[in-house]
Amino acid sequence: MYMFRFLLLFLFLDNVCLSQDVTDYYLHNRTPQWHEVIEYYKKLDKQFPQAKLFTEGTTDVGKPLHLFVISSDGDFNPVSLHQKKRLIWLINNGIHPGEPDGIDASMIFAKNVLSKISSEEYKNVVICIIPIYNIDGALNRGCCSRVNQDGPLEYGFRGNYQNLDQLRTLPIQV
Repeated sequence: MYMFRFLLLFLFLDNVCLSQDVTDYYLHNRTPQWHEVIEYYKKLDKQFPQAKLFTEGTTDVGKPLHLFVISSDGDFNPVSLHQKKRLIWLINNGIHPGEPDGIDASMIFAKNVLSKISSEEYKNVVICIIPIYNIDGALNRGCCSRVNQDGPLEYGFRGNYQNLDQLRTLPIQV
């Protein structure tokens, strides 16, 4: 697991100069806490006009659920994006915050995309990232709930505030 985290880190490092605050987590066998993840996306929102962090409702423990959107032309209106026929990518992280690799990799991925946003590569794509879906489980951190997991030192819990597995409760439309 720990080696997989490093592989993800180096996979997304191409042509990107990441700030010490991101790489520090990996160097110290850590994964960011919920408030650190949200602060990171807030910084990207302020730094890049092509990024916006939205708040969409609250969880069982009263914390806001966030959606981070990257749009090359700074258009965040769903109707307008549909009219422009933009492809929408949704990355949903932290359904099981005890498996933090996606949360960590998406932070690096967002910075990587925003550093290249002027290229043609992302012209017709809008990237939507849910930083952490199961915030309740992310706030319930510990070291020992997953017996076969090798790192990080602390991580979230699978269940939410009601101890429900979020993967089994996601609404699915066909």
